[in-house]
Amino acid sequence: MARALQLDDVEHEHLRNLLHAARPSPLRAPRSRARQAVRPTVQKVLDALDVPGFVQNSRLEIVAANALGQALYADAEGDHRLTLPFSMPHFVFLDPRSSDFYGDWSRVARNQVALLRTCAGRTPDDPELLALIGKLSTQSPHFRELWATHDVLKYRKGPKNYHHPVVGDVEFIGESFDLSGDEDLALLTYTYEQNSPTAQAMTLLASWISPAVLPSS
Repeated sequence: MARALQLDDVEHEHLRNLLHAARPSPLRAPRSRARQAVRPTVQKVLDALDVPGFVQNSRLEIVAANALGQALYADAEGDHRLTLPFSMPHFVFLDPRSSDFYGDWSRVARNQVALLRTCAGRTPDDPELLALIGKLSTQSPHFRELWATHDVLKYRKGPKNYHHPVVGDVEFIGESFDLSGDEDLALLTYTYEQNSPTAQAMTLLASWISPAVLPSS
């Protein structure tokens, strides 16, 4: 069937997940998935990075981040620390700031929906995922339109272009790494070229996180 439909690897995997979910199974109530606790060693790895770093689950929630990662998404008028978990789909589709934050909001929105569609094929009975999809479908016409396309995607790596309210335009290359022993979690890093405008912006962002103590007069 996959060959006849000319599916790529991600679409083929999604088809297998849908077929597996459709198989008859004993009736059971959907179980809420426990909130992921990031291992202390993983947090130490995040904190050792000199670039923005995150741990994200399959519902696209940031469940851990280092200081630069938190400051990247923080509100310039508020605290530079995020309230975790931080839902990326909720930010993209329901927070009006996202349209100014992302350099290519349309591409980000398409990718977010395709990633959620892939997650739904893998864990169709996750009540938190179903609640998120229901909320976005109810409150965002853009999400409803994109959800109807049935696109699927598996995150690997790619460019990230943001307009930060404090430091301005920044460009990264995002990389994703599976965490051994945590099948629902991935480590994300945002790297950038040395001596670039983004590197200068990250230096400024770091100073915004920890401003120098002024000498007393």
